Amino acid sequence: IHVLVSMGCDGWQHPRLGVHGKSMMLVWSCRWHWDVQISRASGTQARVMAGRVDAARALPIRLLYVARAPTHGVEAMATELERKLSRFVAYERVQVKPQRTVAMEDAKLRKLVRPKEYVLLFDPRGKAHTSESFAKLLVAASEGHDKVVACVGGAFGVGEQLRTRADAVVQLSPMVMSHEVARLVALEQLYRAWTILRGENYHHG
Repeated sequence: IHVLVSMGCDGWQHPRLGVHGKSMMLVWSCRWHWDVQISRASGTQARVMAGRVDAARALPIRLLYVARAPTHGVEAMATELERKLSRFVAYERVQVKPQRTVAMEDAKLRKLVRPKEYVLLFDPRGKAHTSESFAKLLVAASEGHDKVVACVGGAFGVGEQLRTRADAVVQLSPMVMSHEVARLVALEQLYRAWTILRGENYHHG
């Protein structure tokens, strides 16, 4: 249930999105989460702008990643993030062992992807996102798909065929990081995105 309140406010600034304007419409939700509705919206766009997503559209997430046996510290952090993420969506992970070539790893990963799944590839050559825009991306992924498949490549990245198959290619950082750290950052951003969509007190961007 949303209550729409139209109001004029000179010099007003949204604390999260930094939007200025003299005449805006505030969307106040029953979850006490509000956002700026600059223009008329419907469907998925309206749900995103209201800062929430219907539980029925919380797509399961499968994480595919290339790695050898992880270190104890990395595995402990990954397990904790996965536990938190599982509060919001059904979650599973599939580890692919490193192969002799990137092309072989690419083929292994692509075999684990089904036609109606939304492929979210984390790659240094991808598009940079804010945490808010990444959350919106997850909601948009729910249209016409039955699962989000998040992919993190190995030490030498992923092949061109998987990149071509991907529905979205997201850059975690312009700086180079190990693929183990990339997996942790990807998990944290997936969890952060869902706290944003659920209006929970975690993200302070």
